[in-house]
Amino acid sequence: PSGVFTAYELIELGLTKDKKVLLIEQGKSVDKRYCPVEKAGKCVKCKPYCNITSGFSGAGAFSDGKLTLPNKDSDSIEVGGILDKYLGVEKTKDLMFYTDEIYLKFGADPHVEGLDNLDKIKEISDRATANNIILANCPIRHLGTEKSHELYKKIQDYLLANNIEIMFDTNVKDLIVENNKVSGVIISPSGSTDSSKDIELSADKVVLGIGRKGAHWLSEMCAKHSIKNFFRKNYHLSVY
Repeated sequence: PSGVFTAYELIELGLTKDKKVLLIEQGKSVDKRYCPVEKAGKCVKCKPYCNITSGFSGAGAFSDGKLTLPNKDSDSIEVGGILDKYLGVEKTKDLMFYTDEIYLKFGADPHVEGLDNLDKIKEISDRATANNIILANCPIRHLGTEKSHELYKKIQDYLLANNIEIMFDTNVKDLIVENNKVSGVIISPSGSTDSSKDIELSADKVVLGIGRKGAHWLSEMCAKHSIKNFFRKNYHLSVY
């Protein structure tokens, strides 16, 4: 998702009109992603990668599509990790609502759960507090499992229609670093061990939107190329 929405933002900023932008995806396009467990009855350990964790839009394509939103009246952030520690509560809320608007733009259900029956919610919250339990009262927009696939397909098509080139089934093997600057990447077909198929791609800017699955790979890249980074337990690796 980090790579997908980076590409989306480049379009919204008008930067794809005179710039060539390439999105490299280890897995398949969202419309070609499926998990064989329903037919096989068990995980068959897909090769060269798991279709649930790899592919356009990441694991979200197979989720039940719940978007947990911030509570407008709360002075804290109940979801979203530690983003508010960096941006502040209000900016984090604004960013989450902005993201929600993008989902609405591509067909998300406008109905939000948790905004009705406020008296009942307060009653449950008071009972929880009396028993030393904190109730995180967050509105939720429910996309639905099948709806997630449809929505991400629309986003995928939007990127392709707006000058974003996407290379599917492609693995980034290494970074090209010259004069302390990342100037490109080395790619190969996903699952390939034949180095003769490696291709070097040059770029003015390289964004690493690797998600959780790629965190270990990114830590290896940082160690190999002496890139400063910090890592917090249970959170993504960050680089600068």
